[in-house]
Amino acid sequence: MPELDAMGSRVQGSYRSAGSGDATSDDDGEHGRGGKRKKVTCPFRNSPLKYLAARRSRPLHVAGRRRATRTPARRRMRYLHVILAGRVSLIAALYMSSFASQLVLHPYVSQSLKYGATNLGRDKLYRTIQYLSRILAWLSFSRGNKVEAARWNALKNHLALGRKLMRLGKPIEHLQAALRAAQSPSELGEQLATIGRQLAYFGYLIYDAVVWANAVKVINLRPSTTSRVATISNRFWLSGILLSITNGLLKAGRLAQEAKKLRASESWGEKDLSDVAQREARQLALEKMRSDTRYQFVIDILDIWIPASNLGLVNVNDGIVGLAGFTSSIMGTYTQWVSVNGPK
Repeated sequence: MPELDAMGSRVQGSYRSAGSGDATSDDDGEHGRGGKRKKVTCPFRNSPLKYLAARRSRPLHVAGRRRATRTPARRRMRYLHVILAGRVSLIAALYMSSFASQLVLHPYVSQSLKYGATNLGRDKLYRTIQYLSRILAWLSFSRGNKVEAARWNALKNHLALGRKLMRLGKPIEHLQAALRAAQSPSELGEQLATIGRQLAYFGYLIYDAVVWANAVKVINLRPSTTSRVATISNRFWLSGILLSITNGLLKAGRLAQEAKKLRASESWGEKDLSDVAQREARQLALEKMRSDTRYQFVIDILDIWIPASNLGLVNVNDGIVGLAGFTSSIMGTYTQWVSVNGPK
């Protein structure tokens, strides 16, 4: 009979009995026929250890390939790789430590530290970088790169200001050198040139200290006064270089005459070994003094362009001035290096 709902109306459609074989439920795979759930039992339910053992013995598939089981030979190879990697890391660490120690304790590093410990050595190094910055600033500006030129120009100005600070006590050294030159017996022309050079450098550094004090706002000078002080400082500097060149020329002439007399006094007869040794030592000393005089003469010839350009006596660009200052700075750095660390 057809079923009736709660209102007594007939239910639409009909159904077949669950026991009929014509209709099949969609849940046969899960519940089976007749709507009953199949009871699935685990064969290892009462023995989890057997289940885990079966899972471990069953090969796994990773990315379509069967994972190989680890045999004792593979384990030994893996341990060997670990040991080798550890030894390689240890050897690399020891090598890097040895390389670092050799680099830090290198003789050139020690000599550089010894050179940098002197005030004059640092000044020569900063001067080299200062004039190199002047060259690079001029090159950048000539190529139209104003930003790069401003960067190098700022470095040049800061180094120049720092060097002025480092030279605050140096005028007293030049004053002492002038007094010692006045008291030492020497050729009159060389003595006067030496005294004048030291006094000129004394005046130059005094006015240079005033320029530094005004730059760091220790004192406040008017722009016209600042310009006048800088001009006087450059005049003293130029005078000192000219007197140094004069002293070099006089000294070179005197040393040449002494070397000529020494060669003329050499006898051709029997020679005393002591006289020969003294003559050779004197010749070596004269050659050394002549070489030093020529070296300083070249430095002065290069340096004279800097104050002359600042005073407007010569019309050269910053590139030429920077190149002259950079070359003389390299030569001065080498002289100070030899003075501190000795020749090679």
